[in-house]
Amino acid sequence: MPDRATRRALVNDPSADSPVRLIYLAGPAHCGSTLLEMLLDAHSCCRGLGELKVLTPARRAKRERVLKAACPCGAPEKSRCPFWQRVDACLRDAHGTGLRDLDLDAPEPSRFARDNLRLLAAAHRVSGRPWLVDSSKSPRRLVRLLELPSIDLRIVELSRSPHGVVFSHVRKGRSTLAGALRYARTRRALDRALAHTPCLAVDYERLAVSPADELERVLEACGLELEPGQLDWASRPNHSLCGNRMRFQRGSEIRLDDAWEQALSPLQRTLVSALTRGLGGPAQSSSTVR
Repeated sequence: MPDRATRRALVNDPSADSPVRLIYLAGPAHCGSTLLEMLLDAHSCCRGLGELKVLTPARRAKRERVLKAACPCGAPEKSRCPFWQRVDACLRDAHGTGLRDLDLDAPEPSRFARDNLRLLAAAHRVSGRPWLVDSSKSPRRLVRLLELPSIDLRIVELSRSPHGVVFSHVRKGRSTLAGALRYARTRRALDRALAHTPCLAVDYERLAVSPADELERVLEACGLELEPGQLDWASRPNHSLCGNRMRFQRGSEIRLDDAWEQALSPLQRTLVSALTRGLGGPAQSSSTVR
């Protein structure tokens, strides 16, 4: 680990961290963002950070659960993970505050900009990778990040069959109605957020069936090329804050999750179709750049 003076210089050097390069994964919950983040994290120029939206006092309970949970790299909790320890140390040396003091969803624009840029700068320097990945998915967070000119932002809009998304909610104990309404709200908010903003559209189903092809498109948007062995993502340690449990799996096999086709009843399918009609996003055209 760099000594205290070096860490302070790294985080305070605006020329080295301007602009911060960030890949933002947007979409509804259960849209395949963890899969794409793991594939990107396996590239030597990308570091997946997980859902950064949890680092806010407004989500104190979840934030504490996340920071105390095991890290996919094998550390028993995030506070003992070498990567997050170094990020926390850089923040404390440079600013006197650590991960638990950040508010990445602060209502004040100045605080929002300050805390997000501080964290991204520290993560960039600790990882040594030029591109960071935020899989928060939140349309509201995306809108606010777009207002920060010091971030070089690449937006990936992930889409998935609404039936697949809703069934993932059902498997977590939510009702079909609640899952469909949540999907619809998120899609409408995302459509508004991206109405005049270029982004790269990626379809989960295509990503799961042809991961190399879809991954190449995302990397190309960042000026990168697919690396040998990148699809063997599970063999490389990651430090994603939170997301799907696949972050911890040992094998890199990618299988399309289409269990909804057998599990949803005709009535459930009809309900989902009625509530999400016209809100499927760009899933039918994965080559779309909006």
